[in-house]
Amino acid sequence: MNLAFLSQSLQALRQPWPHAWPGLPRVWHACLDQLGGAGAHSDRLTRLLACGGDLAQRLEAHGAGLGAHEPAYHNRLHTADTLVSLTVLLRKQRAIDGDGGHQLQVTEALMLLAMLGHDAWHPGTRNRSPFELEAQSAAWVLALMQRHGLSRADQAQVKAMILATEPLHRVKQVCALGEPGFSLERAQCRAMMVCEADILSSALPRFAPAMTQALAREWGRLNPQWGERLLTRQARHHFLQEMARFSTPAATALGLPELVQRQLRRVGSTQPA
Repeated sequence: MNLAFLSQSLQALRQPWPHAWPGLPRVWHACLDQLGGAGAHSDRLTRLLACGGDLAQRLEAHGAGLGAHEPAYHNRLHTADTLVSLTVLLRKQRAIDGDGGHQLQVTEALMLLAMLGHDAWHPGTRNRSPFELEAQSAAWVLALMQRHGLSRADQAQVKAMILATEPLHRVKQVCALGEPGFSLERAQCRAMMVCEADILSSALPRFAPAMTQALAREWGRLNPQWGERLLTRQARHHFLQEMARFSTPAATALGLPELVQRQLRRVGSTQPA
């Protein structure tokens, strides 16, 4: 998998949106299929996948029920973007690790579940205090995990990944790992990859303008000046410089750091961004 495949997949999500939208459950199962989720499962993995399917159906019903009032950016399409992006990152990480297996791993399923729920029931507002909205989403997801009989340890892992997507925390999350290096068995590494998946589509030039406009509409309902500010060259430079810090081996292999640097050079010059 490469950026061309990811770009095609993200575009395929946009073509039917919103009127012929296939739904989050279909996207969820398609991502599982890409990672070998159709094989024999342990009881723990079976419960994780059932919980994810349940959550996808609930999120789809909620978003569809909002109609025109669904947030312009933090909507079902954004959730689908992040699931597809994470799937591509996980597939690339498998290739880097030399993992020839084709079966979904529990760690991967936990990451996908966190990604699916990281903006669950997002109201289209901004945090008034650190982790406010992320904590609310995590509470929804953990209640569902408990209903599906998942352990407190699994709940804690998913909660940590959801909280890591808080914008200010995301910047702190991307740092030098040192020994023993990158491994998805490490909580920090899982959080880093989930954070990358959260913003990956916004970092791609093909999709960035429309996504920035969508977020500007969402913020503009709260404060018109916030929305206007997002559309400036300075705001795009800040996003690329401070937020789009791709550093996992998978992101590096996909060429994301170089892609961000090329955009920074354009945004920082007199050429149109």
